[in-house]
Amino acid sequence: MTDSLGGIELHGLNALAHLRTRQYEQAWQAARAGLQLLRDTRPVSFTTLTGTAGVTETLIALWVHAREGVAVDRADVLEREARRALGRLALFARIFPIGASRWQLHQGSYLQAAGKPAQALASFEKSAAAAAGHGMPLDEAMACLELSRHGTQSAATVAHARAAALLESLGLPEPASNTLD
Repeated sequence: MTDSLGGIELHGLNALAHLRTRQYEQAWQAARAGLQLLRDTRPVSFTTLTGTAGVTETLIALWVHAREGVAVDRADVLEREARRALGRLALFARIFPIGASRWQLHQGSYLQAAGKPAQALASFEKSAAAAAGHGMPLDEAMACLELSRHGTQSAATVAHARAAALLESLGLPEPASNTLD
């Protein structure tokens, strides 16, 4: 049996892996299991950031997919679970400030999907600023990529250039697409 810290990471990363390989039912199962662990415990270690964020990202993406006809459950159920995961990620960020960037990033994705583009852009900007403030170049690059996808043309160009520079400094290629696409 896995402890809750290991389980959060395991389920969050497993959910993302299934999501990215379009195995939506398995992604849903892993995200539900991870969310249950998140709901049963308070954040006690910064090491669960990737798992907590993975559960959240997966649930938001599944909600978007359900609205587009690729459903593993009803869209309203997936939205409710995505909001719950966002709440758990927000709690994580209050306890461990390194989580602020991921919370703002996923909050922005949720708001974008909910038809609130101005609020989404504000969240993406806060995500980039939080990541820069904590010296987290990968998180900053992820936020800049979202700004480049959803911002005005001139702002998007600047954000894309910043993301490309950050990713290059890390030796990483630019991702082909977002999991919500």
